[in-house]
Amino acid sequence: MRLLVETLYALAAHPESWEHLISALELPHATDEPPGRVAAELEGIHHVSALARAPGEGPPDRAAKGIGLVLLSPSGMVLACTDLAHDVLEPHLASVKLGTRFQFDHLDNTEALRRALAETKRSGQQSILRLERSAAGPPVFCFVADVSTLAGDNSREPAAFALMFPAAQPAPQLWGVIGESFGLTAAELRLAAKLREGLGLSEAAEALGVSVNTVRNQLRAVFDKMGLNRQSDLIRTLTELAAVGGALAAPSAVPMEDAPPIRMARLADGHRLAFRDYGPQSGRPVLVYHGGMSSSLMPPGSGDLADSLNLRLICAERPGFGQSDRRPHYSFETVAEDMEELCDRLRLDRPALCGVVSGAPFALATAQRMGDRVSGVFILAGRPPRRVGRELSPLSELRARFESHPWVVETFYAILRMRLSPDLARRLVKRLASFSEADRAYFEANPAMADFVFAYVTECLAHGGRGIADEMTAFRRGRNMTLTSAIAPVVIWHGVDDQFSPMADILAFVGEHATEVRPLEGIGHLAPFKYWREIMQRIAS
Repeated sequence: MRLLVETLYALAAHPESWEHLISALELPHATDEPPGRVAAELEGIHHVSALARAPGEGPPDRAAKGIGLVLLSPSGMVLACTDLAHDVLEPHLASVKLGTRFQFDHLDNTEALRRALAETKRSGQQSILRLERSAAGPPVFCFVADVSTLAGDNSREPAAFALMFPAAQPAPQLWGVIGESFGLTAAELRLAAKLREGLGLSEAAEALGVSVNTVRNQLRAVFDKMGLNRQSDLIRTLTELAAVGGALAAPSAVPMEDAPPIRMARLADGHRLAFRDYGPQSGRPVLVYHGGMSSSLMPPGSGDLADSLNLRLICAERPGFGQSDRRPHYSFETVAEDMEELCDRLRLDRPALCGVVSGAPFALATAQRMGDRVSGVFILAGRPPRRVGRELSPLSELRARFESHPWVVETFYAILRMRLSPDLARRLVKRLASFSEADRAYFEANPAMADFVFAYVTECLAHGGRGIADEMTAFRRGRNMTLTSAIAPVVIWHGVDDQFSPMADILAFVGEHATEVRPLEGIGHLAPFKYWREIMQRIAS
């Protein structure tokens, strides 16, 4: 198990080598949860520092410049420690040894850590820990976080806690965390922000519209609450904390030219579904089901395309993806329930359903549920819940292993999320295209598609990879799904050279329900990119 997690950390950001994960995932039985406690298996892992991103990784405006990381089990055992964290902690704060209980030299620090861990476990929120040095010098501050929340999952007991020590980079969410951790008032936070921007006391007073005497009183209160004595120490502390806050922040979405804003629908059971709505409200409704590592973001130009074809394109993010809340008992059927309710909320009259890649079985499940309330089903490069037995491409085999062990996916995508960059997206698409000469040629001719991939993967992983893990479980449990006769006509468009989701699989699954099949020559798994406009024109006709 230790080798498996080490391999995940080492390879997650290198799609060229993902097939090496196949042998590491040769586990004896399918499991939804990790065998034993993941924390116990992490002991001795040195690749955990990858969570802080290597230079050049992550979005360009947020690349970390070095984060010190200590990983602790719920009982306080040291599971991992990066070199930078060693440099911060030794010799004046603590001695750190893997496999032993973490202990500070200063007893007050040990008690402060105990309280911080308890509060983080209770609230599920990050906090800031103030540490006193055993020798003279200003205090040290670090973020305390539950590792599962870094992956976007607030629903489970912590498997481990992360102590993250500073580098130097601003972060917009810093002030709220500082205010909560030290009890600073809104006025005191505004002053701290101005001082960090480099303003003197007189300049800060003028900018805030208060007297210099008021600013001095507020600064004294900030010093008392944070245990500091000098303005220079305050600025240094805020600058350092900003770095860790930047590393903890979710990757920011990359704006696309004509993408409408995300809207939210709160469903009857209370969970929220995020969606985008392209085209005229009076247009023919089309409910689009995105692929397996995607979001509600549709290809550039979709807004103008929808307008020209009089289509209303609605793409909802499935539970746990992007901005949508997770839902219990994730399956093809429960997602179909959500989509039916969304159709009712938006008053969609006999919508067409369009399932793209992994969205295909969800579209078909919705069609079964809604019956004649659906006008037709269009499947583009569809991946069914089961495959025809044959030798698989390396990435198809890797997905099959992930379906058997979805808990691995959470770790994998948590790492990928922290290290995501435009270059990584380009290499990912290049790797997907490498299994088909036609795909390789298409990507070489259309390299800008990697920007779109980066944008929707960034949105998909905004709160971690738990939605993808839930979907992997749904695919494994739904392998016996069958289609009934009470289903709208099904149209299938599929790349002939698709090695990742071969056309024979979706044809075997849909069977006699397919009323039209169009094999797409000269393309493989990248068919949705090449034929997006044409499939929309076919739906409009």
